[in-house]
Amino acid sequence: MILQFIKTNILSKKLKNFLTIFAIMISLTLIICIQNISSQLVSNVENQTKEYDLIVGKTGSGIGLALNSIFYYGVPEGNIDINYLEKLSSNKYVKKVVPIGMGDNYRGYKIIGTTPNYFSGDLYKLADGRFIENEQEAVLGSTIAKKGNMKIGDKFKSTHGLGGATEEAEDEDEHHHHDFEYTVVGILEPTNTPNDTVLFTTIETLWHAHGLHHDEDEDHDEHEHNDEEHEEEHEHEEEVEENKVLSSHAIGGAKEEIEDSTALITALLIRAKDMSSQTMLYNELSNDNNVQVIIPNQALREFLNYIKIFTIVITLIASVSVIISIIMLFITMLTSSIEQRKDTSILRALGASRGTIFVINICQMLVLAIIGVILGCILSHVLIAIIGNYIVTNYGLYMSGLVFQKEEVFAMLITILLSLLAGIIPALMVYKTDATKYLK
Repeated sequence: MILQFIKTNILSKKLKNFLTIFAIMISLTLIICIQNISSQLVSNVENQTKEYDLIVGKTGSGIGLALNSIFYYGVPEGNIDINYLEKLSSNKYVKKVVPIGMGDNYRGYKIIGTTPNYFSGDLYKLADGRFIENEQEAVLGSTIAKKGNMKIGDKFKSTHGLGGATEEAEDEDEHHHHDFEYTVVGILEPTNTPNDTVLFTTIETLWHAHGLHHDEDEDHDEHEHNDEEHEEEHEHEEEVEENKVLSSHAIGGAKEEIEDSTALITALLIRAKDMSSQTMLYNELSNDNNVQVIIPNQALREFLNYIKIFTIVITLIASVSVIISIIMLFITMLTSSIEQRKDTSILRALGASRGTIFVINICQMLVLAIIGVILGCILSHVLIAIIGNYIVTNYGLYMSGLVFQKEEVFAMLITILLSLLAGIIPALMVYKTDATKYLK
């Protein structure tokens, strides 16, 4: 009888109860989405910065350098000279140094020039093929291989710039393609990192794609004939000017043009031998005004603080919405208890105790709150899955709708508890109802 009475009361005020449930659902969905997405993003960022101790790049924003070098996000400040790679490779404090070069894309996906040493470690495993060894070879991230339906042996041409191209745009701007073709030699297994959304090639391939080459190969016969010296100098000047334009184009709108024809290294990722080596190396490189050196996890801490501040603000707004929803629930139950005094009196006349009436009203409030919480939880994780799929596909950061955070469980319990507290006053009003007064 009690359950039937609760069901009848809820269905008799469909619109009011629906709006109450909807308000709780939406408010809780906002809280859970913000908290869950923020936690997963922070966790991904922290995990991604563990591989390297230092990053060396063009002077500018430290956060920008970290995001560009580790997450391949945004446009680099510029490029640094290859001499830094050569010096750091033999530095006594360095365990591993990996160059990163950018400048081209394939259908909007960035092409990263690096060395085979980049793939050392347990993170990178091949689903098929092998790692890059020679020029014009490419290893694909798992997302690109899947979306492009590409396999070992496939060939493709790259496009100038750091992305934003589409397949349709490539058809319209065919002249932006490089002349030579890349050959797919390997496909990575999913790493749940930004590496899934980029293509890798050798750093030398990027240099040659833009007519750049190492200093030791430049003009070795420049002064071979004294009578042609002036002509050769003139040709060399033209070559430098051409390479300047190519370098500027290659970095896809980077903030500074690079005149050095060998300077197509966007950043150097460094693994120090130990903590003391990291400190010594950081101090040593900090004295060079031509580059900046950052500790990636420290540089991204400010970025994470922005995320946390944003999360707190949105959570506070959503919390206010939850409180408003609870007030709506309280008003609904209060008006319902006033309107149902006669029904309550009939129950009392049929033998129902005051305690039974009190429990019925509390349970009615609890049912509405639980329905709103359950729907909010389901909706939030559906949205997280949709957002996560977009982030994984476009940015390579893993995010799942199946991940539950302790904060969201806490939010659900608080919502139910507040709903119960809001239902006490209407339940007490019904509890004190005089059965004989409304049966006359």
